[in-house]
Amino acid sequence: MSYVDVYAAQLNLTGSVSLESAHYLRVASLSISAWDYLSTLAAEYAYIKSQKRLTHPSLACILFFLIRYTSILVLTISNVGSFGKFTEKACSHFYLVSPVFKVVQMLVCQAILGVRTFAIARRNRRIGILLVAMFISMGTLEGFASLYARVPNNKHGSCTSGNLDGELYAWMHYLFSMCFDLVTLTISSWYLLGRGDLKQFTFTRISRVMFVDGLGYFVLLTAVNVLNLIMYRTLTVELQSAGASLGYAITWIMSQRILIHIREIAEESEHNLTRHHRDTVRGPGAGPNTGIGHEMGIRVTITRDVDANGDHDDEDNSGSSRYSRGKAGILDIVTSPPPQRTK
Repeated sequence: MSYVDVYAAQLNLTGSVSLESAHYLRVASLSISAWDYLSTLAAEYAYIKSQKRLTHPSLACILFFLIRYTSILVLTISNVGSFGKFTEKACSHFYLVSPVFKVVQMLVCQAILGVRTFAIARRNRRIGILLVAMFISMGTLEGFASLYARVPNNKHGSCTSGNLDGELYAWMHYLFSMCFDLVTLTISSWYLLGRGDLKQFTFTRISRVMFVDGLGYFVLLTAVNVLNLIMYRTLTVELQSAGASLGYAITWIMSQRILIHIREIAEESEHNLTRHHRDTVRGPGAGPNTGIGHEMGIRVTITRDVDANGDHDDEDNSGSSRYSRGKAGILDIVTSPPPQRTK
């Protein structure tokens, strides 16, 4: 055997090991996703059960099912392309399907983060305009980066896609995604930590859960995005998308967890509100209303009370009126929209 043959055999072995590692990474992401799906079936049922009318689901319910099933779809399509057998002609029609749904999943994820941040910021108009502008601009750039100069890879009979040397654009998708995540984390943390125009802030358990959710999402997604960014920048076309499947799984799981925790917060707050009204009706002799004051802290920080004339009720911090009349915060994402008030 000549030196050239030995060298070629080494290259083939290295390529086989790399491709096998990519398959292991995909299988791991599928296993994690399947486990999370089964473990959150109860949460899915709870979301359905919590809707007042299934024909008019809440925004959180819509986003929950969108992120859940678009993620399943993109994971399925991506791994069918990786593990399936395609002719060159079939691959030329299929190779862009996975990147398109990757963008769709990311848009749903960013919609979740945007709506959550807007609610935490008490529906501040300037924050809303900024979030909409970021959503449109980052979404457009992510779509461009994911689809431009994309070429099919049918080398091993599978059908994946990537960029050739000199036309590396796909990695920018993850850069733009991290920019959007950073902006939403910064704004939500600013308000949750009491650095915005908040009054009577108390760092309750609810606000702590929301802060940890946002920070955990950012840390995990940033780690996965950096991994994919490096892979798209350094690996060959057939291996560039190996880490994308893991990104789909983590994006799905973390976005879904945020919505599950929002629903749990809504249920707990509604329970406390009901108990508060019951104690109010019973009168001052009914005993202390334990816990409600602390849980109302997050309600005060993330709602903007509006009276019948549209005037803000910032002067009234007494508790019950702010808590009962406030309808512009995070809880309205979960519950059905309140009926319109008549003038």
